[in-house]
Amino acid sequence: MASTSTVVLSKGTPVTVVDLETIDFGMLEAGSVTETERLARAASTVGFFNLDLQKSSVSASTLDLVPLLFSTAEQFFCEPKEAKEQHARLDNLPFQARG
Repeated sequence: MASTSTVVLSKGTPVTVVDLETIDFGMLEAGSVTETERLARAASTVGFFNLDLQKSSVSASTLDLVPLLFSTAEQFFCEPKEAKEQHARLDNLPFQARG
C-alpha cells in the first residue's frame, strides 16, 4: 500500500495525502521488468501514479494528446450514472458514486 504524509494548508488545516509512485515511461519503453511490475502494483493498489515522460521517446507527442485526454474525461463524466458504473472497480468497495 502507498505511504501517506501530512501537508498543512495555508490556513493551518492538516491534510493527509498519498505519496504516489513515479513510473518512468522511458524504462517501460526499454522493456524494464522492474518498472512494469511497479506500474502494475501502483495501478492495482492505489489506482493512481505519476508518469515521468522526461526520458521517453514519445514525450512530445504524448503531451499533444492532453487536450484529447481532457475532452475524453469530460465526455465520460457527462455520461449517466448507470453508464459510469459499468466501469466501477468492484474490488474497491465501498466506493461512493459522485454522479
